[in-house]
Amino acid sequence: TISVLLDFQKIFDTVQHKILLSKLLRCKICGTPHSWFANYLSGRQQRVIL
Repeated sequence: TISVLLDFQKIFDTVQHKILLSKLLRCKICGTPHSWFANYLSGRQQRVIL
């Protein structure tokens, strides 16, 4: 059995959501996996604190 655990929180905090979703489509990640990412990112806000 192989298990892969990934923490995407920091990745999603640093990349603009629209750009990430468009790049996923260009990499042929569409359908259900793309919907999962879009659903995860919807309603989330990005902010920068200096």
